[in-house]
Amino acid sequence: MASQKPQDIAKEIEAVRNRFVKAVDEIADRSQPNRIVDSQVQRLKSFYLDDKGGIRIDRAGKTIAVILVLAILRKLFK
Repeated sequence: MASQKPQDIAKEIEAVRNRFVKAVDEIADRSQPNRIVDSQVQRLKSFYLDDKGGIRIDRAGKTIAVILVLAILRKLFK
């Protein structure tokens, strides 16, 4: 293996350090509670709402049906 010049090693270390700092900053940004909540709200909206903002009846109906079945089962086995 050829030996590297100290300047090249220093540049490589600096590049790795910069990538590491950027990755840590991105993780810290993504893990903020308000950012997580906003992301989850957007996922729910995109699941239950169509492109025009209308409710997707098929998905909402299935969810309501599951909730009702669970409520009935809870009453029966309480």
